[in-house]
Amino acid sequence: MSDMRAMKNGKPFSWQEKDVLRQIQLMYDGSSKELTSAMALYLILTFVASNKATDSFDVTRAALSGYSGLSFPTIDTRLKDFEKLGIVKIKRDGWGNNKKRVPLVITLNSS
Repeated sequence: MSDMRAMKNGKPFSWQEKDVLRQIQLMYDGSSKELTSAMALYLILTFVASNKATDSFDVTRAALSGYSGLSFPTIDTRLKDFEKLGIVKIKRDGWGNNKKRVPLVITLNSS
């Protein structure tokens, strides 16, 4: 995701891999609440990656919550699920009592 993309009108956009979207759908088959939060979080991860013009970026859980409206426990659960699926790699350096503000280093993997 290192190259900038723009539509004909010159406005930037972010994109999501269809294979990843399908993996998420299959993982949460039958659970609309979990599927909805997973899709929202993946959308936000691709949004942040696009803004930073890279597939590897740092972001706090507080920022992810602010962008997505998801709670910290939901973000943590979905990120762990994404790791199991191989969608992301996450470095959690420096995590202690202040998990909300310590940045995660997230790398989006291509399917």
